Amino acid sequence: MPQEKLPHIILRDKKQTYSYTPGSGRNTPYTPIKNREGHGAVLKQSLVQSLEDLRAQYAAISLDPSIIDRGAVIEMQFTPDSNVDVTVLENKTSKIELLNVKTDNNNRPSSAVIYVPEGKEEAISKQIDSYARPENPRNVPKYDQTETFEAATLEKMWLDKRALPDDRTVLYNWEVWLKPESFERIQILIALLPNARVSNHKIKFPEREICSITCSLNDLNQIHLISKCMSGFRYLPTMAGFFDALPANDAMDWIEDLNGRMTYNSDTDVSVCILDTGIRSEHPLLSYHIITNGMDTYDPTWGIEDDCGHGTQMAGIALFGDLAPVLETELPVQINHGIESVKVFPPTGSNSEDLIGYITAQAVATAEINNPDIHRVFCMSWSMEHIDDLDGNAVMEGKPTTLSAKIDQLAFGVVDFEDWRVNDDDKRLFIISAGNIREDFPPEQYGDINALREIEDPAQAWNALTVGAYTDKMFTNDPNYADWNALAEQGGLSARSRTSVLWGAAHWPTKPDIVLEGGNHFVDPSNTYFDYHEDASVLTTDKGTLFSSTRDTSPANAEASRLAALVMTQYPEFWPETIRGLMVHSAEWVGAMNVSFQNKAHKISHLRRFGYGVPQQDFLLNSFANRPCAVIQDELKPFALSTTGNGNVIFGDLNHYELPWPKEALEEIYDKQVKLRVTLSYFIEPSPSERPPKTKYNYTSHGLKFRLKRPNETENEFLDRVGREIDEDFQDDDKFADFLDVSIDDQDKWLLGPQSRDRGSIMSDIWTGTGSELASQNMIAVVPHGGWWKFRTKFPNEEKPRHSLKVRYSLVLSLITEENIDLYTPITVQNTVEIET
Repeated sequence: MPQEKLPHIILRDKKQTYSYTPGSGRNTPYTPIKNREGHGAVLKQSLVQSLEDLRAQYAAISLDPSIIDRGAVIEMQFTPDSNVDVTVLENKTSKIELLNVKTDNNNRPSSAVIYVPEGKEEAISKQIDSYARPENPRNVPKYDQTETFEAATLEKMWLDKRALPDDRTVLYNWEVWLKPESFERIQILIALLPNARVSNHKIKFPEREICSITCSLNDLNQIHLISKCMSGFRYLPTMAGFFDALPANDAMDWIEDLNGRMTYNSDTDVSVCILDTGIRSEHPLLSYHIITNGMDTYDPTWGIEDDCGHGTQMAGIALFGDLAPVLETELPVQINHGIESVKVFPPTGSNSEDLIGYITAQAVATAEINNPDIHRVFCMSWSMEHIDDLDGNAVMEGKPTTLSAKIDQLAFGVVDFEDWRVNDDDKRLFIISAGNIREDFPPEQYGDINALREIEDPAQAWNALTVGAYTDKMFTNDPNYADWNALAEQGGLSARSRTSVLWGAAHWPTKPDIVLEGGNHFVDPSNTYFDYHEDASVLTTDKGTLFSSTRDTSPANAEASRLAALVMTQYPEFWPETIRGLMVHSAEWVGAMNVSFQNKAHKISHLRRFGYGVPQQDFLLNSFANRPCAVIQDELKPFALSTTGNGNVIFGDLNHYELPWPKEALEEIYDKQVKLRVTLSYFIEPSPSERPPKTKYNYTSHGLKFRLKRPNETENEFLDRVGREIDEDFQDDDKFADFLDVSIDDQDKWLLGPQSRDRGSIMSDIWTGTGSELASQNMIAVVPHGGWWKFRTKFPNEEKPRHSLKVRYSLVLSLITEENIDLYTPITVQNTVEIET
């Protein structure tokens, strides 16, 4: 007999806050230089030589030499495995700026590029003198670990892993990173170069501006030498191609039948906003559901209708899911959310002049201006093409790009780029496809090639929900395919779905976060190639004919957007962070992806292939008597100004909660298996520059993680242990493992454990034990860890620095047992909670 569906439980005002007190911390040692005087002489000589080399490069400038910024751009090369504090390379008095930092494979600084204004070179020379003197030396750690100075040529500013082109005269599209307030100067310089173009707009981040420039390397070198305002550059990514719609027979009778069974809420305030190629507005299954003023375009010359078909396909899935089962059933269909469309791609070609990040931001603003009272999910079922390394090396490595960082910024709710104001009410939910493998490959490479093809930009965005594709579709009734076999097993990865397996144990987020249906392929009898078939694809609406089939990560992403809209409609109070958290929290590994783990590396690899699995709609939207789900939406202050008066910022508060289920209820099933699922979801503010802090957390404003009380640990012991972990703020996995001490931390009871799950801004895990064991582990904490807010102590201003802000998070807790016992009611009684309906 089916269990009764119950609403999720909202827990309010249950936290207790514990203020962190810093301990002694630690500092990684380095080997000091014994002969500082001799090393200082070498450094001074290399400084002089680097300045001479820089001036010699001015001969390559064809423009008026009077416009040259005569300051110096110099690279400092560090010793291997250095731990130099790159924040000390800047000097506000002398206006010496840090432009970029590069790191080695251990994430330690290997070099840094600095800008020295004209006439301030002597400031560095004097620092070296003070370092080399026998008595009371200064700047010792910095110059002990500096090997040499070099002129920072254009090549030193290269941020891409791919090689620079050999021909320096060919025009390329570049993504160029600039110092603040530099874009207008770049525009002036570009106007002087006949074959160069610059984007009409810039994108602003904390301490960086980004634009696109089309020019040759020779011209870019002139810009670099003249302006001294570039902090780095890389190839500008291009848009990936969309799938063509498949032809379908006229099926107007199906549509009339469905419309006859369908009811919809014309007054809905929830929408899926499709940022894509537009929508066919007159499609008989879509037209009723497009909200008023719900169609627009970035460029009015493009029109609002769908020229390609991709946006129309996504709209059908965002409303109905896979249309095949919806059309085949005779049951009524209720649609409670609408759709919107903002066209972000031109009818032909791709966006080359303006950064796609800028276009995306303008599209978001357009939708919100047109309908300011709508609560929406942003659906981005496309990605930017990059060139894969055929030797199996990571190219992106999960690092942010202009587009992914812009999405993170929009999701976080930065609303003003003059005072950098943040508004929590403007936080947004973006759902993004992981990207598809476009080249053909033989069937025997399936699985292996998915591991070797990284997810594409912007799917690495920390704050987005990234969606990969799996399949449950195994069969076709086509007699022409009678001897063909399904490529993927049931529950296996869809053939062309990309992963982040190549990122390994790196600290970048686990992507994809979830997987949804992306269709299967069939292998020919000779096992030499595979092909798609409509029977194993996802049926949806089409811009030309009425229906078409689609496959891979695009329909999976649109389906995720539909599910998120269902949550948004049913639980209007839930934040974007909460909806993303529930999507992951309800996910399960099914079929072929449900495996036993061999070790930590296997866990990480599996997460980077399948994410947390397939969201189960019943568990996404409902609690059950033996599976109650409690949601906590709360905030904490991760950082605070030290009370010692030294101006340093330390970690601030941690929040801890008593688990919401009565101890008596657990003791009733004291010897029965019970599972506790915990999911933590929060958004970060991005800082994609190559500036300090150059640590594993330099991109994110802050980090959060959860910790569960150990068996027989008192509350004070628990808080003390968590406080010591905050104090260490581990960046070394081996030291973290030593700290955890598996023998006493019951890590074997977690399906993943902190070393596998603590990545990105969403994490989920399942603890398994007995009812009596969980009754003694009745406390959970949300704990802050590193981020750039801790180091940039005066951003954006001294009056309201970022470290003074509180941050939001959502903590989702589920208790799961196979026993026929009501755990839901005791929770509601004990906590006198509000039940969302």
